[in-house]
Amino acid sequence: MSTSSTIQKISVDHDQQMLSILWGDGETAEYQLDGLRRVCPCVFCRGGHENMGQKMDAQELIRKGKRNWKITAIKPIGNYALQFTWSDGHNSGLYQFIALRQLWDDYLNLLTPKDL
Repeated sequence: MSTSSTIQKISVDHDQQMLSILWGDGETAEYQLDGLRRVCPCVFCRGGHENMGQKMDAQELIRKGKRNWKITAIKPIGNYALQFTWSDGHNSGLYQFIALRQLWDDYLNLLTPKDL
């Protein structure tokens, strides 16, 4: 696994509604909790098995949060994913490290002017 998709540190700031991940390559990603909850990769949130495996939509990190969330638990799943327990009790989504890093990179690309 490359250092860009290994996690060194995770922190949650419920006041700011952000989850921060320090990646192995030194990059720090900050995910808005409401956006992260909206891209939950579980079959229920994705709308069925036929929608599994699709990339998380970085646009959801740009949309203004409509709800305040708390992450009540973060459980590592092997060396490849995180399982969050959200304040509504939902915890069936497994957020793969590589998918979280791709989500961050896609988010940065949305914010970066393409014509420079």
